[in-house]
Amino acid sequence: MSLLKALFGPSREKIWRQLSSEVGGQFHAGGLFSQFAVQARADDWIITLDTYTQYASNSSQTFTRLRAPYFNPEGFRFEVYRAGLFSGLGKVLGMEDIEVGHHRFDRDFVIKGNAPRRVRRLFDNRKIRHLIDAQPKIHLSVKGHDGLFGKFPAGVDELHFRSTGTIKDLAQLRTLFDLFAEVPQQVCHEGKAYEDDVRIHIRRLRAPGGRIKDKCVLWEGDAAAALGRLGDPAAVPALASVLEDEDTLLRARAIEALARIQDRKAVGPLIRLLGDARTAEVDVDTLPRSAQESL
Repeated sequence: MSLLKALFGPSREKIWRQLSSEVGGQFHAGGLFSQFAVQARADDWIITLDTYTQYASNSSQTFTRLRAPYFNPEGFRFEVYRAGLFSGLGKVLGMEDIEVGHHRFDRDFVIKGNAPRRVRRLFDNRKIRHLIDAQPKIHLSVKGHDGLFGKFPAGVDELHFRSTGTIKDLAQLRTLFDLFAEVPQQVCHEGKAYEDDVRIHIRRLRAPGGRIKDKCVLWEGDAAAALGRLGDPAAVPALASVLEDEDTLLRARAIEALARIQDRKAVGPLIRLLGDARTAEVDVDTLPRSAQESL
């Protein structure tokens, strides 16, 4: 064992690579101007783990963060952190202090939100409370990306965790990924499956669009695939509306979905793509036979 390993333990790269393997994710190696990152999917969401550094005039502070963009058209916001750790900035965002009705959790954490009933339903989830309580330091919130400089489309916000320092505890990181798999499921669905709700998928298609890229892909909308699977003609206008989108993957999924919908209304939008140079950008071989024949 080397002296450095004896003093500092396993490297962050080694721990994060192991985490990536255990959560079935992808490890992004850091470069000269980029940090290590781990990404994994949980249902509809892409969870991203990385670090960032804030610089002041004569100091700097590194934070570990997790992010998971998700569809949040109602603008539901909440924030939770251990009592005494952070200032009450949530009030500036229109959030109020909320007691969720679980004595020890209310004692140990500050909980804020803009919809008290939804916040209480969220923290009625015993697993979520347990996973939050397992974190020695935690600041978990929903960050909006509205306004001129928002990088996400309308209706998409971000579940966001941060903690000071670089987390290299594998068990703690696994717990965080479990938390980020559970919270969006509860927030978006509140325990109810919506896989077969065409109206919700149409809303998701119109708001999130396709992919959002930072240093790595942060969001990849899959509403088009869901609408194709459901095969409801009511989805045709929404799918046709994204055939002009700049995102190649989104167009490909919309083409595939329209081809799968067994309805005459879906034929017209596909015919109009014939001779469109951008259609050549779509990898036709990856589409089902019905979509290939349509093109």
